Amino acid sequence: MSPEFYHPAITERSWTLLNQLHDDFSFVLIGGWAAWCYAQQEKSRDVDVVVDYTTLTAFQQRFPVVKNERLRKYEIPADGFGVDIYVEHYSTTLSVPPAYVLAHRRDVAGFSVPEPEALLALKATAWLDRRHSTHGDKDHQDILRLLPLCEGPALRRVMAESGMTADHRRAVDQALSLLLPEMPKRVRTTFLGLRSRWESAEQDLPER
Repeated sequence: MSPEFYHPAITERSWTLLNQLHDDFSFVLIGGWAAWCYAQQEKSRDVDVVVDYTTLTAFQQRFPVVKNERLRKYEIPADGFGVDIYVEHYSTTLSVPPAYVLAHRRDVAGFSVPEPEALLALKATAWLDRRHSTHGDKDHQDILRLLPLCEGPALRRVMAESGMTADHRRAVDQALSLLLPEMPKRVRTTFLGLRSRWESAEQDLPER
């Protein structure tokens, strides 16, 4: 049975609002709910979306949207959870720039979501920042669910072509290096070569 990271009543309210937003707005879903679209496992709490400025204006006309200057995002408070809105050019805290997310979307489980390697990069940097928290535990499970869906060369392409900063690329590398022992060997192999230390570490890891 999958673990429940958040109270079921909260995840259900979040899911209900997410579907209402999906009916009325155009966005790319990221975060835990996007991971759920791929894996259909642990439910999420907060709703995280990437939008263009036209959609941001539409949100502002309907909801009391608050601008978070420190975290470079917009927020809508909800009942027990939040809606976080990221926009191109402004939301520089996302490891994968919003413009790339908007341009490389795909339909999964009825929602527009990033390609799995881009979502993996987003999740990896989030996990590195908060891995000693409930949110971090959820990120950890999401990453393990996403890894079998991803390919090393595709992740390298995201890291090279998306406009990620050097700090964000290093964060992705660090996060996946820390998670390397937990990867099944068939998954681990596709990520070898991202950094030379991954290859040297491979010989010391058990068969999984």
